[in-house]
Amino acid sequence: RLSVFTRQLAGLVSSGLPIERALAALAEDAGEPKQSNLISALRAEVNAGSSFAKALALYPREFPDVFTAVIASGEQSGSLGEVLERLADEQEDQIALTAKLTAAALYPAIVSCIAVVIVLFLLSYVVPQVASVFASSKKALPLLTTIMLTVSDLVRNYGLYLLIVLVVIVLIFRQLLKKPLFRIQFDSYWLTLPILGKLAKSYNGAKFSSTLSMLSNAGVPILKGMQTAANTLSNHAMRADIEDAIIMVR
Repeated sequence: RLSVFTRQLAGLVSSGLPIERALAALAEDAGEPKQSNLISALRAEVNAGSSFAKALALYPREFPDVFTAVIASGEQSGSLGEVLERLADEQEDQIALTAKLTAAALYPAIVSCIAVVIVLFLLSYVVPQVASVFASSKKALPLLTTIMLTVSDLVRNYGLYLLIVLVVIVLIFRQLLKKPLFRIQFDSYWLTLPILGKLAKSYNGAKFSSTLSMLSNAGVPILKGMQTAANTLSNHAMRADIEDAIIMVR
């Protein structure tokens, strides 16, 4: 939705329409009342004397910091239309990249879920029936067979308790991720994983580079651009490394 808004606004501003009239046109054409009210609120702030960037900064949930920073630079340089076009291109590239990563991860996720369901079905239904055959033979069972039968008993007798423990562990882990030091250590370990770590490095590296390039081309100072681009990264370990680099550059 933000990319569509940016692309439409870029077309109107690039054609020579003042920002106030461009916002009025977008508010009238907005399909949803919530979006129309938001654009109307931005227009009211601009009419009251605020810059477009300051108006956007009042709504941080809808407009991220990098978006506001680029708009502010475009207003200061007098090339708002060009900056909006570049910003729309960047957003569309990010959407395309996210879609590719989602598509790449979707098939393994589906296969993994189906595999877990099949294993649980085998342990809770099939293995107990086979176990009765082994029990009637009264022979010593191999170690792997004994382990499988033990796991089957645990799943059938304590499956609900194991599920509750798993949920509690997940909740505790989510709370730990909110602590900065633990999150940095976890994200740093995540980068060392064979496949997932490489994907995380590539995705965050591409996102940082493209965002910093866009900010630099818009006239944002390098230190502010690095900080703003770092804040867009999902990996906190890489974000901490960039913040160390900012200190060195400063």
